[in-house]
Amino acid sequence: MKKLVKVSAVLGIILGTQSAIATPFQAEVSQTEASEQTPNQMIELLQDWGFETVECQGDVVNMKHDVTGEIGCAVPDGEIQAGNFIYNSAENTISPMTAEQSNQLEAEATPQNPPIDNAGAAETEEQSATPQNPPIDNAGAAETEEQSATPQTSPIDNAGAAETEEQSATPQTSPIDNAGAAETEEQNATPQTPLIDNSVAAETEEQSAKAQEFVFGFDNAYDYSACLDVILLAYEGRQSALERVSKNQCARNVLSTFGTNLSKDAAFQLVKSANAHATEVLRNPLYPVFGIRRRVAINFGYVYDLDENNSDILELINS
Repeated sequence: MKKLVKVSAVLGIILGTQSAIATPFQAEVSQTEASEQTPNQMIELLQDWGFETVECQGDVVNMKHDVTGEIGCAVPDGEIQAGNFIYNSAENTISPMTAEQSNQLEAEATPQNPPIDNAGAAETEEQSATPQNPPIDNAGAAETEEQSATPQTSPIDNAGAAETEEQSATPQTSPIDNAGAAETEEQNATPQTPLIDNSVAAETEEQSAKAQEFVFGFDNAYDYSACLDVILLAYEGRQSALERVSKNQCARNVLSTFGTNLSKDAAFQLVKSANAHATEVLRNPLYPVFGIRRRVAINFGYVYDLDENNSDILELINS
């Protein structure tokens, strides 16, 4: 029985023109750069909540602070999977980032250089080269010199001086509210973990269950590849490309069942099910085109039987 061959999963590798698209977080932010500048509040929050923070590369949780705009990345765990999320500091909740928010972040990640006003720069340089000396008020200088030559002695209030000295010798201690200090210390020692949107986990679990029951009906390599292309685009979050791509009956069935956003578990389950249909159900085994097989290797770390000795595919997963 032919099946997918699992190899070491390597995520975030981009080779060639058809590789997976990196997120704006991965393109612009790294934990190392953040630590060399000012403290990253989002990274500190992730650590307080118990997540293991990592560099924003590969299959990680990308979290953006809604107020500061800072970004932190963490290793996925049982409560939250890899993906793009936004932290709502007012409600202390975490929600998945919409496609519009991801596109906006990508636009913000591209720095815009302001135009240089050469005329203003030349004027500033000319002013800097010519020092401006303030006018000297000789009359004021003469008056100041006369006052300095005649010392003015103020009367001494010995009674007031004695009272001040007595107050200085007696320190005034304010009462300490030990109960309030203890409560504050306890609150600071206990990080407040935000609420995780369980609907995301529930949706992922529901998609995985549907993927296991989904039945493919293609009978040629072209329809097979076109259907897998839609599955990969939905997983990669490439909504614009997904809208433009041609969709056959298989692709339309996938979108009507799962929508335009697929979790990694559901997408990979569909890839395996499609392979089983193509190699075990059909009389003549089928395989998708090279570009699709290449994206499957990059996204999931798997190769088809056809590519067991293909150096181009093996290089992608062993780099």
